[in-house]
Amino acid sequence: MLVKLGPLDAGRIADLRLYFDSVPDPRSRRGRWYSLTAILLVCACAVVSGARSIDELAEWGQRAPNTLLAVIGIRRHLLRWRRTPSPATIGRVLGAVDGDALDRAVGAYLADRHRAATEPTQAPSPSASGRPRVIAVDGKALKGSARLTATRRHLLSAVTHGTVVTLAQVEVGAKTNETTHFQPLLAPLDLAGAVVTFDALHSVKANISWLVETKKAHYIAVIKTNQPTAHSQLAALPWRDIAVQHTASGAGHGRRESRSIKTCSIADKLGGIAFPHARLAIRIHRRRKQTGRREIRTPTELDQALVESTGWDRRLSVAADGKGLIGHAGAVLLRRLADRTGLTSTLAAVLPVGTGTGWRDRAAVVVQLAVGIVLGAVNLSDAEQLQAHHQGLFGPAVSDSTTRRTLQLMDAEVLAKIAKVRARVRRHVWSLLHLRPSGFPWLTVAGKRLHGWIVIDMDATIITAASKKQGAAATWKKSFGFHPLAAWCANPCECLAMLLRAGNAGSNTVADHIRVLREALAQVPGSSTAKILVRVDGAGATHGLHEHLRDLNTMRRTVRFTTGWTITDEDEKAIARLPERAWETSLKQDGSLQEGYFVTELTGLNRREGWIKGMRLIVRRVKPSGRHTKDLTAFEKKTGWKYSITATNINRMARIPGSHQIQWLDALDRHHAVVEDHVRTNKAMGLHNLPSKSWQINEAWMLSANLAADLHAWLRLLTLHDHPDLTDAEPDTMRFRLYHLPARLAKHARRRWLRIEHTWPWADAFTTAWRRLTALPAIT
Repeated sequence: MLVKLGPLDAGRIADLRLYFDSVPDPRSRRGRWYSLTAILLVCACAVVSGARSIDELAEWGQRAPNTLLAVIGIRRHLLRWRRTPSPATIGRVLGAVDGDALDRAVGAYLADRHRAATEPTQAPSPSASGRPRVIAVDGKALKGSARLTATRRHLLSAVTHGTVVTLAQVEVGAKTNETTHFQPLLAPLDLAGAVVTFDALHSVKANISWLVETKKAHYIAVIKTNQPTAHSQLAALPWRDIAVQHTASGAGHGRRESRSIKTCSIADKLGGIAFPHARLAIRIHRRRKQTGRREIRTPTELDQALVESTGWDRRLSVAADGKGLIGHAGAVLLRRLADRTGLTSTLAAVLPVGTGTGWRDRAAVVVQLAVGIVLGAVNLSDAEQLQAHHQGLFGPAVSDSTTRRTLQLMDAEVLAKIAKVRARVRRHVWSLLHLRPSGFPWLTVAGKRLHGWIVIDMDATIITAASKKQGAAATWKKSFGFHPLAAWCANPCECLAMLLRAGNAGSNTVADHIRVLREALAQVPGSSTAKILVRVDGAGATHGLHEHLRDLNTMRRTVRFTTGWTITDEDEKAIARLPERAWETSLKQDGSLQEGYFVTELTGLNRREGWIKGMRLIVRRVKPSGRHTKDLTAFEKKTGWKYSITATNINRMARIPGSHQIQWLDALDRHHAVVEDHVRTNKAMGLHNLPSKSWQINEAWMLSANLAADLHAWLRLLTLHDHPDLTDAEPDTMRFRLYHLPARLAKHARRRWLRIEHTWPWADAFTTAWRRLTALPAIT
C-alpha cells in the first residue's frame, strides 16, 4: 500500500508514526527491545525503497544512517550505537501482528494524505469544475501466497482513480466472499460526495442503499444477471432510439477494441427500475478484432506464434536418424570400475556359464543390472530400457526375462559364493583406498580421528509393498512390506550385509543381528585381526547380542560396541540418585560444547543383573520438545528432562586419547545417526521397492542393489576424492552431474572416442575418473 509513496523523509515518518501507534502489539511486555511502531516504520521505509523480502527489510535497516534510525525510534545501545531488528525478529512480528488493524492504520494515513493533497487550499473560482473523488473497489489474489495446504490469500481493496492510492484493504477469508466485506472495507473512509465504482459482484441492493444513505456517496454499478429484474429492465430501455454519445478505441494485447457509449436518464416518477437510487443508465457496446497471431488459439498457429516470439527454435527440425549417440554416458565409468576391480571376472567364476547361441554371460548380466540400478532403474524393465542407450558400447540390451532368469538362479548356495566374491573384491578396493593421497577414509568423531578402527553400523528399515508379495506383511510402523536388517561400514559407506526379512519380523531379534554381523565381518578385509567398533540402536540392547560381541574379542581382534538401552524403573531410580554436579555438558560432532545438553555415567548405580561384565551406561538428558510430550514417563514429566541411555564396553580405544570420557562416548554413539544416510542411499539405489512377487528374485535384486551401492561408493572414493562437490555426493546429484550425461561415440585413427560436451561443469571430473580407472591395477 505504501510502495508508490517514494522514500519517506523525517516529516512523513513522524506523520506515519501517529497511525502505527494505533496498531496493537501482539507481543508480551517482557523482553521487548524494539517498539512495534519502530519495527513497522523500518518495514515501511524499506518497502518504499524497493525491499521485497524479509531479508531485504533487515538489510535496509542495517544500512540506514543513525539520524534516520533515531527518527524512526530505534533505541540506542549502551555502546552508543543503534541496531535494527534482525530478519527473524521482523518475521515473527509481521507474522503475529493483526493484519486488519495494520491495513486500517495504513489506509487511514493514505486517505488523510490523499484528502489533503486533493482539497484546494482556497475557494475555487466559479468557473472551476470541481471533480469528485473516484474510488474503485475490487479484489485481488496475492501473488506467491499459495501454499501446499492453502490457496492464495485474497484481498479486497479500495483504490483511488488517477493517482493510484490504496485507501483501505481487508483480507477475504477462505470460507466467505468479497460481498460481505464491502461495508467493513468502506466504513472507516469519508465518502461524502465521492463516486464509488465496483463490478457486478458487489451490485447488491443492501450495499447500494448503505453507500448512498449512510455514506452519502454516489456509485457506478455493473448490472449483470445476478440482478435479473434490474438487468431485464435495463435491457428493455429504448436503446435503438438513443444516439451514440461517446466513442473510444485502442489497441493492445494482440487485439483492437472500440467502445460506444449511450446514456439514458431514469426517473422515479415514471416508475424507475428495481435498483435503489438509480438515476442514469449507461450502455457500453464493445467490439474486438484480433490484430495478430499472439491471441489466435488454434494449435498450429500458436506454435508458429511462439516461434516468432522466442526465436530459439528457428529453422529447427527434429528427426530420429542419429548415429553413435550414447545416453547416460556415466555407465562407462561404472562398468569400467566393475571390470578393473575384478568384480565382473570373479562373478563369472561362480555364476552358470553356457555355450548356446545367444547365451548371455551371467556375470555381465548382473553387472549391467547393478549399473542400471545406479542410473536409476527401479525394476527389471527399467534396467533393460536403460541398456538400450549403450548398445554401441556394451552390445544389445539384456532383456528383462533374461535378467529375471539370472536372478532366479541365485539360491542360497550361489548367494554365499557371491558374498565371497564381494569380500575378495572389497579387499582389493580397500588396498587401493590406502594408496590414495588422503589414505583410507577413517572416521572423525567430536574432533578425534578413529585411525585404525573399522566402524560397523547396524539398523533395520522398512521397504513398503503396494501389492501382495511373498514375505510381505504388516510392519510395526503400521505399513505393509518387508523389514530387512543390514550392516554398513561407515568408513567407505558400503553395505556389508543385508538380510531380507518379512514385514512382521522383530526389531530386536538376536539371531538376525548375529547373522548379519557375522556376514558383515566376513566382508571386512582382515577382520580376524582388526579393531572393530559396532554401533546399534536400542534394538541391540539384548543379552544375546552383548554376549556375542564380547565373545568376538580375541588376542588379535578387538571389538567394541555401543548400543541403545531401554530405560526401566530401576534406571530412573538410579538417575534420581545422581547429584546435579555429576552432569556435564555434552559435545557436538566438531568437538565444541553443546549447551543445554548434559551427560553423566550411570554405571554401578542401577541394580539390573545379568549383563556382561565391564559394561558402562552413559545417560544423556535434554529438554523435551513437542514431539516428545506424549512419550514422557511420569519421572521425566516430574524432572522436566528427557533421558536416554547408551550401553558400551569401551573403557579405552587404542591410539585415541580421551576415548574413555563420557562426553566423547556420547558423541560417538550419536554419530551412529549417519546410518540413516546409508539407508537413504540404498533406497535411492533400487531398494525403495522390491520388483517381484518371488522371495528369491527379491533377495537377488537386493544383492544387485548392494552391488550398485558399492560401485557408486567406490567410484567416488577412488576417482573423485579430490572433487569436494562429488566426493560425498548423493545418488541423485551424481546422476545429474555425471551418470546421465549424453555423449557421442565416434571413430578416428582406429580408435573409438566417447565425446561429451566440453562446456559441462563436470566434464573434467568425468575424464579424470576415466583416466584413473584405466590406471587402476587389476585384481590378483
